Amino acid sequence: MARHLVLAVLPLLLLLVLSSVAWAAWPNPTLVGAATVTAGEPHSVYVQGDYAYVATYNPNALQAFDISNPAAPVPVGPAAPTIGSPRAVCVQGDYAYVANDGADVLQVFNVSNPASMTLVGAVTTDSGPNSVFVQGDYAYVTNGGTASLEIYDVSNPALPYQVGGLITGPVPLTVFVQGDYAYVGGTALRVYDVSDPTTIISVGSAPTGGISASVFVQGDYAYVANATVDTLGVFDVSAHGNPVPVGSVGTGDEPRSVSVHGVYAYVVDFAGNALEVFDVSDPASPVSIGSAETGTGPWTVFTQGGYAYLACQQGLLQVFSISGLATYYLAEGSTAWGFSTYIAIENPNASDVTARLTYMDTAAGNTGKGAIKTLNLTLPASSQTVVNALDDLGHATDFSTKVESLEGKPIAVDRTMTFPCSTADGARFGAHNSIGATSASTIWYLPEGSGAWGFSTWTCVENPGGRDASVKLTYMTEAGPASFDKTVPANSRGTFSMADDIGTQDASIEVSSSVPVVAERTMYASGEGGLSREGHCSVGATAPSTDFFLAEGTTAWGFETYVLVQNPNSSEAAVSLTYMTPDGPITQPAFKLPAGSRKTIRANDEMPYQADISTMVHSDKPVVAERAMYWGVSGMPGKGMTDSIGVDSPHIAWLLPSGGQIGVSGAETYTCVQNPNPGAVTVRVTYMTPDGTGNVSFTDEIGANSRKTYTMSDRLEGLGLASVMVVSQDGARPIIVERSMYSEGRVSGTDTIGAFSD
Repeated sequence: MARHLVLAVLPLLLLLVLSSVAWAAWPNPTLVGAATVTAGEPHSVYVQGDYAYVATYNPNALQAFDISNPAAPVPVGPAAPTIGSPRAVCVQGDYAYVANDGADVLQVFNVSNPASMTLVGAVTTDSGPNSVFVQGDYAYVTNGGTASLEIYDVSNPALPYQVGGLITGPVPLTVFVQGDYAYVGGTALRVYDVSDPTTIISVGSAPTGGISASVFVQGDYAYVANATVDTLGVFDVSAHGNPVPVGSVGTGDEPRSVSVHGVYAYVVDFAGNALEVFDVSDPASPVSIGSAETGTGPWTVFTQGGYAYLACQQGLLQVFSISGLATYYLAEGSTAWGFSTYIAIENPNASDVTARLTYMDTAAGNTGKGAIKTLNLTLPASSQTVVNALDDLGHATDFSTKVESLEGKPIAVDRTMTFPCSTADGARFGAHNSIGATSASTIWYLPEGSGAWGFSTWTCVENPGGRDASVKLTYMTEAGPASFDKTVPANSRGTFSMADDIGTQDASIEVSSSVPVVAERTMYASGEGGLSREGHCSVGATAPSTDFFLAEGTTAWGFETYVLVQNPNSSEAAVSLTYMTPDGPITQPAFKLPAGSRKTIRANDEMPYQADISTMVHSDKPVVAERAMYWGVSGMPGKGMTDSIGVDSPHIAWLLPSGGQIGVSGAETYTCVQNPNPGAVTVRVTYMTPDGTGNVSFTDEIGANSRKTYTMSDRLEGLGLASVMVVSQDGARPIIVERSMYSEGRVSGTDTIGAFSD
């Protein structure tokens, strides 16, 4: 399973709609982190900012966890004792509100310092409080013992007091408030007008078919987890009267909690020990699209950002990644120093998508000041959108970028940068490109890098979080590793020169951080007149693997291809390369790669003849692989250059956002498809235009253990703009895909791996 940078590290359920040349995909949730809840058995979890708050019983307590790194939640400070058995917790601002069953008390804790939570207020409730929801100055509590809904004024958290209440009907287990209405689940979904908290008015109800343990309201719809009949029900509540059932879908055993984000509903099954994902884009027809096994007895699910947080009865706080292809990070970017930056966004869906761009402006210096600019874009269905960052920022600056699909639908994002280059006529532009990373990580690997041979190498570290990052850069040189400590402020980017750290050496780079970050590496070849001749860039990998695949490469047409292998282990690795040509595979003898080092292999020296190649790197220990290509142009000084990180496994579907003339002239776009399977595979290639009209799709067969290249201009008239989608038509035979572009009469070029789905 891929765990690197760029691409979703999660298995995805793919549905390709060939008639409209679009896709719909969403990942099975992937467990990325967990922590033992030492305070007791978790019953409820609520997440706010960088902290998760877990209510436990046996013993009864409220425990806080630092989740700034979701892969490693850490308990902070001592747990705060509660009265009775806490059934639910809700956090608003500096206060946590805990409903305690048994003791019949609503307690208020000051959590402004999660490491030292203090009880500041309490109020007696009706019998058996089991749910609490806080909105504004009021806390809403359901009580199972007396079958009631109560409202408390918490404007002064130290002195909460009841202002309203009424009998609801049997078994009220959950309450959710949106605007002026409270929605209570139990034997029915009941709706109450709470615009005047002192006078609660029942305005409607509808049977749920069972006992609803959880209700979540988003917009005009209420989503109900029915624990006794194993269903997720959807109700139209737009009329604020009797809810209208519009859809239902079966769940696992005993669904206890539901959380909705965008067009996806997340449900935990208490007896089934599962987290399920449902597509609710059509509320009348919710569809199960993925699931993951959880710890024993998941009581509650809470979603924030790209993660789902679960409180499991066995004593675990679990964190699942649910980000998929909905969020991307681009560490590099500049509108200064003669650079132009273009962000390409591919929407493979059959409907429009809203994308949000957030620029993290580093301003002067190399460690940023964290200024942020945000804007929203509408992406037409099955299309490509290209944004010129200067049009948005309006000034010269270095920056990083975050791009989000607000509906949670899959997209793909990459970035192209152009710059004046030193050429004979002095009027050409160099360029480089990289796919975005779909998540931040505390570790990154970048196999390529050099401060020698006329190269300058820069490591760009984006910190998209709310805390400063303590970063360690380790250069793996032929002489051994050398480490340097850096700091990257919150919501900003740091840029670090290899030459400043280690001088004129070749080296791979390892980036480790105290909080999740995103790392890219750019290299420039020196030219004349103070200008770079050319450059290349790539995002890193977040984990080594025993296999890496590189779809692009050639030893023909005047190109030189280099494969760079990084060994981050503390022991030697045995590595072998297999070149996959149009005529079949060519395997090279294995070589030894010392611990903490890197090796550069020139494919031209190993191939017995000139050919287009893809490469498979295999090792007995996990390594990381990258590929660089260089070529000369008649009458031009220096060489052109491209580069891309590899992927650690093949996949079924690929998205490549950039294609066509983006910031340069005369662009030629090539899609390189590697088939590492023992049998032939049929692929469908689709070109998506800026407005989604006139898209072109075709199929072709690629032989076993070989590679093919497709030229965009052969199918799409002219040299216009288009994104690329490639899908294996045989689900048992995944592939690897890269996109190469050459411009300015091949003076410059770019290359990147794509975003993928299974």
